[in-house]
Amino acid sequence: MVGAVVTAVVVVMVTMTERGMARLDHRYLDGLQVCRFPLLPLLQPLPLDWMYLLYAVMALGTWGRPCHHPTALTPPRCHPPCPHSSIDGLFRPQKRNAHVPLWNYTLLRAQIFIVYFIAGLKKLDADWVGGYSMGSLARHWLFSPFRLVLSEELTSRLVVHGGGLALDLSAGFLLFFDATRPLGLVLVTYFHCMNSQLFSIGMFSYTMLASSGLFCDPSWPRRLFSRCPRWMQGVLPTTAPPQHSPDCHYGGRGAARRPALRQQLAAAFTLLYVLEQLFLPYSHFITQVGVFTQTRRWKDHADMLKQYSMCLSQILPQYNVSQPQIYFDIWVSINDRFQQRLVDPRVDLVRAEWSPWHPTPWVLPLLLELSPWREKLQELESGLDGHTDVVFIADFPGLHLENFVSEDLGNTSVRVLQGQVLLELVEQQRNHSLQQGDSMQLPAGQYHKVHTVSARPSCFMYTYVNTTAVALERNLSRLQELRDRLHNGTETEPLPPE
Repeated sequence: MVGAVVTAVVVVMVTMTERGMARLDHRYLDGLQVCRFPLLPLLQPLPLDWMYLLYAVMALGTWGRPCHHPTALTPPRCHPPCPHSSIDGLFRPQKRNAHVPLWNYTLLRAQIFIVYFIAGLKKLDADWVGGYSMGSLARHWLFSPFRLVLSEELTSRLVVHGGGLALDLSAGFLLFFDATRPLGLVLVTYFHCMNSQLFSIGMFSYTMLASSGLFCDPSWPRRLFSRCPRWMQGVLPTTAPPQHSPDCHYGGRGAARRPALRQQLAAAFTLLYVLEQLFLPYSHFITQVGVFTQTRRWKDHADMLKQYSMCLSQILPQYNVSQPQIYFDIWVSINDRFQQRLVDPRVDLVRAEWSPWHPTPWVLPLLLELSPWREKLQELESGLDGHTDVVFIADFPGLHLENFVSEDLGNTSVRVLQGQVLLELVEQQRNHSLQQGDSMQLPAGQYHKVHTVSARPSCFMYTYVNTTAVALERNLSRLQELRDRLHNGTETEPLPPE
């Protein structure tokens, strides 16, 4: 009951904030032309008034959940429900304060266990084990206590990555067994409280916190309510022992009847459901959606890029753009790798093919063969002075990167780390061939193109100095020195007019 109320309150709050009920007039204004990303392209939002009604039903629906809630608890065969929040208990007296079949509870407990355990298995990859997936997370203030005894690098590797992996793999087991459950509850509570501050993941952390009661002794809600003042007993769930339910099979010695067909089917359904939940996280081979699906950004999903292109192609003719062609040149860097392209910039996505049942040809592969470069890139970056910045780029054969060097960027140069490139200075109409290890100064205020002409991907790096930022820092230092001399009375020269 307690967990059900907490979850319902959280869902109502999230419906108003994260799900956007408070901003429906901006999101679903009638007549507003906006490109959306539904699962089915033909699916369109309802008129604004109906969207308000839909969201209201979503919010109110959380209070009508049956007592088979993740916080409802069970003994080996059945469990005492939360009768005051059960819709079916209002209409069927035999279900009020009665046991609930074990398979209901098993589904919920197994679902929470799978969330933890599969998350741990998914972390057994080179990026997470190597400490690259959340490289900057150790700088967050929540990890300040760990940085008192560990360096930032060790905090990232041992606490963020190692601790996250160990917790996900062990949390379900710690919560399942009586001897380790107190430790498990402490760890998962701390874990989800931290996640609620580290990430914008909506109600997930709070739902998992409310669901932790699944693994506790079934009698804890009754013991809690029995200690409440008598004047509260009228509004709290009853603390009387639960009655037997006709839906349960109690077994035991001398049980005359075997489980009914309905109970056998429920057991089979439970087993099939759990197996399905174990399979779904590894079902990506069914839909060939590519490797860039680690974020919620639409640009990282081929299906959303296709939908967005089709949507724009329908809107642009209203602005006198007939037969539009849409190309994307998107660069990403995953877990401290080189910056690389996500899609082929030569493909018109309005006319490009896409299907979930075969690989998308215009989605470029993640350059996993360049992963060993990450330590070398860190060494190169650490060897630079405090005023020099660096960008590491990897590009595919046959493609080129067009770039502009701002006037603010002084001493900008490009250095080839692997492969062969052709550097084209656009305004000067000159080409320079650069091999591995070659570097070249780039003129400021001009465009240039870096063509990859080698048979394998090229890797190169830009180094540059933001002269405007350096000059500002220098002027601030002089101003600070002048102010100190004025305060100390040691300044004898007249102040400059600026």
